[in-house]
Amino acid sequence: MADQSCKPLQFFVRLLDGKSVTLTFSSPIACGEQIKQRIFEQTKIPTHLQRLISGGFQISGASAISQSDTTMNLVLSLRGGKGGLGSLLRNVVMKAGQKKTNNFDSCRDMSERRCKRREQASGVEGW
Repeated sequence: MADQSCKPLQFFVRLLDGKSVTLTFSSPIACGEQIKQRIFEQTKIPTHLQRLISGGFQISGASAISQSDTTMNLVLSLRGGKGGLGSLLRNVVMKAGQKKTNNFDSCRDMSERRCKRREQASGVEGW
């Protein structure tokens, strides 16, 4: 029977366009950073933007993978941060007993500018 430690590692990576590529490593263990570097060589997507998902879990750069024939999905990382308009909208839910208002000076438009400021700016333009 062949020795398992001599067998090269083989990974299948599904790229952003849906195509799959096969990555082969001669060592018995590959780290996430090595896999990302190989993907960069083929796709030119920078390693810091790559996220590898396998089995519902993200593979970090320090993750050591020794299981061959693993399938991974390549996705791009998205910039996030503190909530914006969405978190404001969640907090505006009408509570029981709260009266309706007709003062919309504190409301915001889709670019998160206050409506009052937008109206003031359009008034200055017309002046």
